[in-house]
Amino acid sequence: MKREMAKKRFGRIYSWDYFPFLILMLGMLVVHLGTGYGILDDAWYLNNLVLKDNGIGITSLFGMDIGSYLVQRYQTGTSDLVIEFAMVMLVSHRALWIIGNLGMVLLFSRCVSMYFPTEDLRTKNWMIVCLMFIFPFCITGSTGWVVTSMNYLWVPALGLYAMLPLYKSYHNYKMKWYEYFFCTLALIYAANEELMCIFLTGMFLVGSIYLAFSKKSSLYVFLQTLICIGGVILVLICPGNAARSAYEIADKFPSFLQMSFFQKIELGYSSTLYHIIMKPNVLFTIFCAFLAIALFFRTGNRIIRTIGMIPLISSLVLGIFGNEMSEIFPWISKVKNALTQYGTGATFSSLHSLFPDVLFGGIVLCILFGLYEAFERKESGLFAVFVVLLGLSTRFVMGFSPTIWASGERTFAILYFSLIVCSVMLFNQIAKYSSLRFRQILFAVVSTIAVLSYINTLMTLT
Repeated sequence: MKREMAKKRFGRIYSWDYFPFLILMLGMLVVHLGTGYGILDDAWYLNNLVLKDNGIGITSLFGMDIGSYLVQRYQTGTSDLVIEFAMVMLVSHRALWIIGNLGMVLLFSRCVSMYFPTEDLRTKNWMIVCLMFIFPFCITGSTGWVVTSMNYLWVPALGLYAMLPLYKSYHNYKMKWYEYFFCTLALIYAANEELMCIFLTGMFLVGSIYLAFSKKSSLYVFLQTLICIGGVILVLICPGNAARSAYEIADKFPSFLQMSFFQKIELGYSSTLYHIIMKPNVLFTIFCAFLAIALFFRTGNRIIRTIGMIPLISSLVLGIFGNEMSEIFPWISKVKNALTQYGTGATFSSLHSLFPDVLFGGIVLCILFGLYEAFERKESGLFAVFVVLLGLSTRFVMGFSPTIWASGERTFAILYFSLIVCSVMLFNQIAKYSSLRFRQILFAVVSTIAVLSYINTLMTLT
C-alpha cells in the first residue's frame, strides 16, 4: 500500500509541468558541491575578513568596518557598492551562497518560462533546462565562485525578474503588493553592475515609451527607469571607476590610451563577434539552428530561408569546424588570425582589412532580419531583435575597458543569457508549426548536447 502511494506521489511530481526545474536544481547542486571554494578573488576577501564571535557578523575587512570599507571602495575601486556589500556578507558562508546561487538559476529559468508562455509548458521547460546546462557555467566562477557568480549570474537573474512590472503592464496584469518590494530590491542590485545597467536602461527606456504610446503607462515602471538612469549616472561620476581604470591600463593594457575612439569601438565589435562566430560556441550554434528552423516553418520564401541559414552555416563552418575548414579554405584561417590585442586593424584605406568586420556584420544582419521574420507577431520579432542588440551592446562596450582581455569570457554572460531568451522564443515558434515527431527529434539532439555540455562542466570545475 505504501509502495503504491509512493508511486502515485512520484507520478504526480514527474508529470508536474515544472518537474524539469527539479532536475535542473539537482544537476546544479552537484556542480556547486564540486566547486573549488575560497580561491582567487574569494580568497582575497576571506584572507582579510574578521568575523564576529557568532561567525555571522563582520568585525572588520582590511582593518576597517564595513561602512568605511565601502566608502574607500567608492573612492578608489568601484561603484558596485550594493554587489560589493552582498559579496562581503556571503563570501564566508558557502552554504548560503550555494542556496542563493541555485535560487538565481531557478529564478532566471522561471522568469523565462513565465514571460514566454506556450501551450506545451512542460516541453518548453525541458528546453530551458537543456539550454541552462549548455550555458558555460564555469565562467561564473572564473575569478572565484562567490565574487564572479554574484556579478555575472545573480545580476542577469535579478535583472530579468525586475522586468516583471514591464511584463505585467504590457499584458494588463495586476501586480501583487510584495512584487513591488522584491522587484525594487532586484533592480537596485542588478542595475549596480555596469554591463547589466546598460541592458536594463535600454529595456526600461524603450519599454516605458512603448507603454506610454499603448496607453498602458505605469508609474512604477517609470520609477524603475529612473533607478536605471541613476545607475548609469553613478557609474559615470564614481571616482573609484576612474581610479581603477587608470590602474588597469597601467597593469593590463598600457597601450590602451594610444587607441582612438574608433579603434576602441572596433575592438569591442570584432572581439565580441569573433568569439561567438569564429570559435566553437555551442549555445550560439543552437540559437542559429533554432532561427533557421523557425524560419523554415514560418515562411515558404526561399530568400528568407536562405538568409536564415547563413548564421547557422557560419557558426558551423567558421566556428565548430573552423580548424578543419581552414585547411580546405585558407581564407578562414586568415580571418581567424586577423584579431589581435587591438582588434582586426580595419581601415577604410584597405578593403582587405575590412573583410572580417564586414563578414561579422553581414552575419549579424542576417540574424536580426531572421529574428524579425521568424515571428508572426512583429512586436515579438522586434522584441527579439532588441534583446539580441542589447546583449551584444553589453559586450561591445568592453572595447572601452582596458580589461577587455583580462576579464575573459565572463563578460559574455549577459549576451549568453540573451541568446537563451531568444532561443526559447524561437522554440515556441517551432512548436507551433512542427510535427510532434520533429519536436521529439529536435529535443533528442539538444538534450544530448546538454548532457555532453553538463559533463564538460563537471570535468572542468576548479
